[in-house]
Parts: sequence; C-alpha cells; structure tokens
Amino acid sequence: MPGMENLSPNVKRRRRKSDGKITEYFLKKKSSRRRKNALRNCRLINKAGTSQDEAEASTMKEDNIFFSSKELVVLDHVGSGGFGKVFKVKTDEGRVYALKCLELEEDGSDIPEFLECKLQRSISHDNIVKAFQSIQESPGRRCILMEYCSEGNLYDYMCSKSFRVTSRRSKKYVVNIIDGLVHLHTEMGYIHMDLKPENVLITSTDVAKITDFGCVVKMASFRNLMKDHNGGTTTYMPPEMLRKQGFDSTVDVWDLGCITFELYFEEHPFFPDLAKTNFECTPEIQEAALVKMDDACCGRLFQNRTKIPTLRLRAFLNSILGKPREQRPLSTELRNSIWLSQYN
Repeated sequence: MPGMENLSPNVKRRRRKSDGKITEYFLKKKSSRRRKNALRNCRLINKAGTSQDEAEASTMKEDNIFFSSKELVVLDHVGSGGFGKVFKVKTDEGRVYALKCLELEEDGSDIPEFLECKLQRSISHDNIVKAFQSIQESPGRRCILMEYCSEGNLYDYMCSKSFRVTSRRSKKYVVNIIDGLVHLHTEMGYIHMDLKPENVLITSTDVAKITDFGCVVKMASFRNLMKDHNGGTTTYMPPEMLRKQGFDSTVDVWDLGCITFELYFEEHPFFPDLAKTNFECTPEIQEAALVKMDDACCGRLFQNRTKIPTLRLRAFLNSILGKPREQRPLSTELRNSIWLSQYN
C-alpha cells in the first residue's frame, strides 16, 4: 500500500483494516509518539504547491493555525453523505475543527475535491464556512480541515426538538444565506449549485453559514445561460434544470426560496412526501413536482397549505418560486424585499 514504507507494523495493520474509512489512528487515542508519526506520513496539500515547511509557515500567517505536525483527536462523528464523513476533531492546543473526509475515485483522481478546498480556503466571509487545509491521507482519501459549527446543519437543526421556528429567526437565517450567496456570486464569480438545508451550518452564536462547494460552477455573468451540469440535488433543482433547459445564477436563488419555505411550513414546497419513499426521487415523483412548480407560476404556490403566511412573506416566496427563470430576482436583489426590510 503506497505511503506505508516508514510506518510501524501495528500502524500498517490498522491502515489495511480501515477499508475505505478514516484510519483508526485518527479515531482512537494512541500514544503521542504514534499519532505524530502517523500524521507526519500524511502529505500536506496547499493551494500554491509549495514545500511542507513553507505551507506551514503560510498557514500560520494567514489562518493562525499549525496543523500538519500536530495531533488530531477525533471527538465525534458529526455527519455523513455521498462525499464521505465529517468528524469533530481537536488539536493539542485544544482548538476544535471539523475534518471532512472525502472518498476519491478509484483512479485516485481528486481534482473536484482539491478545487473545492482551494476555493473554500480563498473565501473569507462571515456566512461561508472557512476551510484551512487539505491533507492527502491516502491515495483514496483526502481530508479537509474546516471551521467547526457546533449546531450542525440546518436540516437536522429544523428536525430537532430544540428548534423553534420564529419569523425573526427565519429571517436571520435567510439574510445570512443571502449575504453568503451575494459574496459567492459577485466577489468569487461562482454558483453553488447544491444549496439545501443540509449544506447550511449553524454556529454556536446562531449564525447560518454556507458549506459544501463540491458542485460549484464558474459563471460568466448572472444571467449567462449554461447547460450540461450533472451535480446538485434533484429535489432542489428548479424546473428549468429538471427539464434540461439550462440554468443561470438564479439556481441558488431558487434553492434559497425552497429553504425559506421549509423554515416556515416545515416541509418542502414541491417534494413534501419524499421521506415516505426513502428519498428516492422516481420519474413519477419528479413529474408531480413539476406540475406543482407550474401551478406555483400560476399563483397557486400556497394552495392547500396548512399555514397562511403574511402578505410580505407570500410576496417574497412568489417572487422566487412563482416566477420563471428569466423573472426570478438575482441574489443581489433579494435584500430589497419588503419582508426583509428590517435588515436593509
């Protein structure tokens, strides 16, 4: 197995038994000497391709952390997905981070994952999760050290007993997401393409932050029509994408509208029964959702709903979910909504 020449026999056995998961020396408390030796065998990947010593110095200067030669103790497993797993980890200094472990392609190709980390490292915004370093843990795994958000993702938070939906709280989360999107669109020139409650994290100070940039697309302009993108989540795709008619930056705006709807109604606007089918989006379910999307464009977005939103919230949601792509507002225009007037 590559990268094992200098490891002790015990560490080699643990690595062979890992079976595509994060190695056991990350998961269990070992002696300080063993953990350090194991971690030194990980290859630090940095955005400039500089030497390890130069990268460490650069990281200390930019992010005030020093990771590559430190111990990592896994405190908890906090999430899983198609990408891999996320762990809560701690350094010797007591600093807590999230470690996102990505499962790479069989051929070792990890270009999308590397670009995800590079992009996320280059972004500095209060409403976007910060990434610090990328580590090639093995040919089949890359780990990204990221900012830790203690309250987890918005989906789990909404499903928890401790969550209480209030108009002020919902508005705060929506504004946080809007501000993150505006920065991503205007300053970075990217479309997120997979914005959903699972990809919005909540901090201990109740701030919402966008994460997971594995599906991002570079855009030429806000209204530039693009095609041929296979990433994202079907249930958060606007009708033009489901019908293979292309997309622009308002894909993210559509997703924000769905999230806002869920915060108020506690169900998806177009796929409310998906949980009953184990989240399998069949062609029949997708077609039924498209009918509802067409109804929304005809002014029937709130038909047969259990709650009646305020006129201002109705106007906000209708401007996003009740309009075709060409008439949907841009992320930079969302703050102009009367519903969010207190934040303007």
